[in-house]
Amino acid sequence: MQLLTRFLRRNEVDPKLEKKIKQYLDFLFDHEREMKNEETALINSLSVTLREDLYKSINGKIIKSNQLFSKSFGSTFLSHLAMKVEEHVLAPDEIIFQVLLFI
Repeated sequence: MQLLTRFLRRNEVDPKLEKKIKQYLDFLFDHEREMKNEETALINSLSVTLREDLYKSINGKIIKSNQLFSKSFGSTFLSHLAMKVEEHVLAPDEIIFQVLLFI
């Protein structure tokens, strides 16, 4: 963290942004510590077919519980979509997307 602090100060980064960056990194490090590397290793040790079935099952439940997906798309598409879902770690209060209206 000292290296980051020096870098941010040397580049005269706004203190509010510096604080946000540090909070995000703290959050990220905490999140990574909480994640169980053993689970990942176990999942990766599965055969490709079993791993795909596992992801279809886990992610499929989430996707199918959303009416936008379940009523708009067939089960084949939803099954393929479940395989493409990726986890992304975001900081609390981070904007994922923002709609701008130009009048």
